[in-house]
Amino acid sequence: EDDGLRRWPMEHYAELVKKLNAHSFQIAITGSQGDAWVLPYLEGLEFANCIGQFDLLGLIGLLQHCKLLITHDSGPLHLAKLAGCRALALFGPTNPWEKVSLEERVRVLWGGERLACRPCYNGKTYASCLENRCLAEILPQTVYLEALSLLT
Repeated sequence: EDDGLRRWPMEHYAELVKKLNAHSFQIAITGSQGDAWVLPYLEGLEFANCIGQFDLLGLIGLLQHCKLLITHDSGPLHLAKLAGCRALALFGPTNPWEKVSLEERVRVLWGGERLACRPCYNGKTYASCLENRCLAEILPQTVYLEALSLLT
């Protein structure tokens, strides 16, 4: 299940795609049929629209051909491990070390380092949060530089 408090802001994803487009990386955007709401944020950018195109096995197959998955704390992060795909994982309210282990092919960026509320997820509920500051603090430029270090 994907929820808004674990999701990196779409404006940040759009900025990242723009930066990666400048380097001519091939980009695929995936998700279920219900994720088509993200497309207006990416208007005018170059990417393969794979939203609603794959079931779980198909997504694993796609990830087997990818050099890097960039995602927030969500199911595809775990599928990347099965596919042998490197991942750059963006965490905020959840503790990444409860979700991924150090030996996995995952680089983690955990936002909100100076926020006293982080992590705010106790395994069942989140603390009351309207701003999602922990994830918003992970800037597109930071993710871009990490991605370049993993791709080159």
